[in-house]
Amino acid sequence: VQQGWAKMGDNFFPGMPFAQMMNIPCEITLRNTARGPRLVWQPVREIETLRTKHHHLESVVLHEQSNPIKAVQTPFFDLHSVIEVGTATEITLDLRCTPFVIDVKKLKLTSGKATMPMPVRDGRIDFRLLSDHSLVEIFTDKGFKFGAFQHMPNATAPLAPKLTAKGGEAKIVSLDVHELKSVWPVKQ
Repeated sequence: VQQGWAKMGDNFFPGMPFAQMMNIPCEITLRNTARGPRLVWQPVREIETLRTKHHHLESVVLHEQSNPIKAVQTPFFDLHSVIEVGTATEITLDLRCTPFVIDVKKLKLTSGKATMPMPVRDGRIDFRLLSDHSLVEIFTDKGFKFGAFQHMPNATAPLAPKLTAKGGEAKIVSLDVHELKSVWPVKQ
């Protein structure tokens, strides 16, 4: 199990006495590939103990005005999705005014200045995304690819994430969102 450490920049948390945080704990395993053994990352299964409300979608068409996960009313969630890219050139998940854009042709996901590979296999993208206060972590390619992204949400933006497609249509094959509760005990 690996507990990563994210340096967010000196001015990332205004008014706070810290500028860093821990990543989501990941289980690291070895998998055989044609090029030899490789490390893969997956969030530890204990994350499932934080799950609360569950949202499930399938066979939903994405376009520029779509908003299929508007029922998710929390910034803290664990999302797993398989999307057929179809004719779309971009697929965007907007988290409180922070876009996470998948460029279907360049096979990469970008948010701000940060990027990570986002492979398309058999016309589909398959990824898992965990959203926390100021950090979004994304796993794809069965754990072979992982990215951690700084995320300073706009306080006045809607809580619900927005999933859209640009340049054509895409289709949600399956999408599961589990809202998450805090790991910190509630003060009474």
